[in-house]
Amino acid sequence: MRALRRLAVACAVAAGGVAVCASPAGAHGLGGPTPTNYRTDLRGVRPPVPGIVVRVLDFGDRIELTNRTARPVVVLGYEGEPYLRVTRDGVWENRRSPAGFLNRTAIPRRDPPPGFDASAPAVWRRVRWSGTYRWHDHRAHWMATEPPPAVQAEPGRPHTVIRGFRVPLRVGDTRAAVVGDVRWVPGPAPWRWLGAAAGTAAAVTLVGRTRRWPAVLVVALLLAVASEAAHVVGAWRFSTASVPSRFGANLYSMAGIAVALVAVRQLVRNPWAAVPAALVAGVFVLLAGGLAGITALSRSQLPTTLPAGAARATVAAALGLGLGIVVTTATRLRLPAPAALALRVVALAVPPALALPVVCGVGPARAHVTVEPPVAPRGGFATFAFTVPNERDDVGTTGLEVVFPADHPITTVAVEPVAGWTVTVQRRPSPGGTAEVVDRIVWRGGPIRPGEFQRFWISAGPLPRRGSGLVFAALQTYADGEIVRWIEPVPSSGAEPEFPAPQLRLRAPGEASGAGAGESGARARTDPDTRSASRWSRAALVLAAVALAVAAVALRRATRGGDTRHRST
Repeated sequence: MRALRRLAVACAVAAGGVAVCASPAGAHGLGGPTPTNYRTDLRGVRPPVPGIVVRVLDFGDRIELTNRTARPVVVLGYEGEPYLRVTRDGVWENRRSPAGFLNRTAIPRRDPPPGFDASAPAVWRRVRWSGTYRWHDHRAHWMATEPPPAVQAEPGRPHTVIRGFRVPLRVGDTRAAVVGDVRWVPGPAPWRWLGAAAGTAAAVTLVGRTRRWPAVLVVALLLAVASEAAHVVGAWRFSTASVPSRFGANLYSMAGIAVALVAVRQLVRNPWAAVPAALVAGVFVLLAGGLAGITALSRSQLPTTLPAGAARATVAAALGLGLGIVVTTATRLRLPAPAALALRVVALAVPPALALPVVCGVGPARAHVTVEPPVAPRGGFATFAFTVPNERDDVGTTGLEVVFPADHPITTVAVEPVAGWTVTVQRRPSPGGTAEVVDRIVWRGGPIRPGEFQRFWISAGPLPRRGSGLVFAALQTYADGEIVRWIEPVPSSGAEPEFPAPQLRLRAPGEASGAGAGESGARARTDPDTRSASRWSRAALVLAAVALAVAAVALRRATRGGDTRHRST
């Protein structure tokens, strides 16, 4: 019996350690979609092509295309190269397309190897024997690690963060594109669900202190099993992944259900002997069903077929029931006093500390048009802004025209809407004539008043895999018709010209970036709310780690003392 109890305590402490070291998003299992506030909406194929059906999966993580026509559909990659060829009898992938390499991860970490060359002849490899195919496409989701400025300023309002993204197609001899938008949809406040979880935990704990505690644990465990089973069914039906992948994504939840059922069986037979198993089951429920899904309480897009309210109710139930079971069983373990105290520290300090960061959670303008952040990784996509100050004190800025470099064509660009401004993306044929590339972007509106500045954010790529940077030409138009041309390149001496052209420096993926550069084009600046949440996260993790360390030391000393007393008697 003593060995079983020690094993249960070790499992509880280990599970708490996993929770401290791992992110909540991965605690349900191994991978799978997570709750988010971003939603990708497809407008369809433009111009419409009868027999071509497209849809978006996993909130924009993948696009599915079905070809029911007799004509082949070629999906073009980020540099205009043939990437996929979809017929009604099968799908082929170009093994030389850089898009095939870049699409393997949500955020590319390095350049494609030399074997991936957009200018090389296509080498086709059959990847499917039907006319339907799904692939990850960086043009159809928000890639930066921080929300766009409009969302940061007003996170409680809906926003269109990428308007009119395009995935170009060739249907026979006809050019078309998959067109859509990426939107920010704010989620609800989590407080009522957290309040329900706290009330449930308090009720289980209070009733569990009576002589009917075995029945309380049985009821709590069965409710937890039902709640977690509903969660697994909803997540399983939502997923479009293979059966092994779905199993892996729900692995911890299913393990928690199994352990809870074992604990219920033991509680019916011998309540005192079943306390260690019930403790382990409570930890599994709390972590896998509760803390792992706590972001669902404040996100609008949930990876489940359950109604949103029902999905959030399962998370709140797992939090409340799991915490109540852990506290109740910790007080029923027949261990020396230091060990019991250690378990209380784990049960009461760690879960709130882990939940805290989830629940809680501009420099002056320069004198000319600049790119911020000024550095981005080669070969991938980047999100950056053209910062436009108004240098005059008598009239406002009403236009900005940014001309893209001709020596490094960019095929894909998405523009963040700016209130009071219209935007036009102009394209031109690529040097090889295989696709269109971005020629320039024109903003009209405003004005930017004297003493103010405005950032115009875009997401563009793929960036060149070679070279030191991109030099843009920017034309700033004032309300009285004056045009200031920021078109002078910076000489090798480094001396700044009078009208310097905005530049985006390129670095190798993984290379340390200078000030202002962020991973995959993420903004270097961090708003106060993000910095505050980061501080809360670090403090919470330190608190949880200290609690676990104290618990481990106390348990070790207690069990040693118990062994010594046992041998002495």
